[in-house]
Amino acid sequence: MNKSFVIGKLLVKQLGELTSIQLRREYDLVLAVVSWEKRCTAALTSISGLSAPIRFLRFNSSDPAVHAAKDTVVKKFSDAGLTGERVPLDESTNFFSNSFRLEEFLTDQFVAVGRPLKVLMDMTCVPKSYLMFIIGLGFSRSMFCQLDCVYSEGEYKLGQGHEPSPKLIASTAARVIISDGNWGSQQIPYLESNNPIPGKRDVIAALGAEVALSVPFIEKYEPRRLALTLITESVVQTPDKLIDSERVALSELLAEPIVTRWDVPVGDAATLVERATEFCRRSGAEAITGIALGSKPHALALSLVALNEPNLEVVARIPARYKALDVAPKGSFFVFEITDRFEPNAYV
Repeated sequence: MNKSFVIGKLLVKQLGELTSIQLRREYDLVLAVVSWEKRCTAALTSISGLSAPIRFLRFNSSDPAVHAAKDTVVKKFSDAGLTGERVPLDESTNFFSNSFRLEEFLTDQFVAVGRPLKVLMDMTCVPKSYLMFIIGLGFSRSMFCQLDCVYSEGEYKLGQGHEPSPKLIASTAARVIISDGNWGSQQIPYLESNNPIPGKRDVIAALGAEVALSVPFIEKYEPRRLALTLITESVVQTPDKLIDSERVALSELLAEPIVTRWDVPVGDAATLVERATEFCRRSGAEAITGIALGSKPHALALSLVALNEPNLEVVARIPARYKALDVAPKGSFFVFEITDRFEPNAYV
């Protein structure tokens, strides 16, 4: 799982399936999200000697129970000696206002330090749209010389007899796990294609566990060719354990002659970077859309490729709301060290 690779101006080192995290540098800033999930505190509290200022991104919520769960997480951070200022944000589904606030905040940090930043981000509970936005913003505008991302793998129990009942959403019987309501799509700023209105389009879709909802989301892009990434450890690898609506949706999707299937481990960004880069360079389409519906490391991988391949754009789904699924830590961590190899400050 440990791999190093170069993609454009970036050098990336991937460290996987760790039981603890050892830092190898000092940082100007640490970013973390205050979430309701049990695994929210797992990565940062496993690090010793964390001295950089921490900024906690906290999305607003209209649910008092979610507020209380987030307050509990703040206390856990505090009890572990991890305190810092809060960056208040609107509800996570309000991408436009939140991305503006985040860009303003990171620009202020960049100006205050007076050079490209060295940032540590716990991406465990960062919604994928914001994770990809931060990566695109930081490196396309040369605000980051170093971004190290840590990730705590979650313990999901799908396929063990605890399946959520299907719901009818936009005429689709689907299992809703972490999202609810209709999905909208969000083009991620700084990760756009050079051709936003192509005549022909290919798609790379990193799939998660909500298969039936993913199918119409992918189909609306009318792909000429579709590269479908399935998580190796996911229940989609054992279709007989899926509920009927999910199994049928997966079977119909994989039966399409335009589909190429990639099975990639949950924390393996390097493999997806390699395959997606090759796909982009061999595609004859005017544009390629990368759809991040699966793991955070796979979303990170699509972001890195979009920074380097001019024909790739990256989009994320924005649900009507997120469900407060309390995911426990599995006990394994991943670290992704991303260095701008042409920025001298990265080596100071």
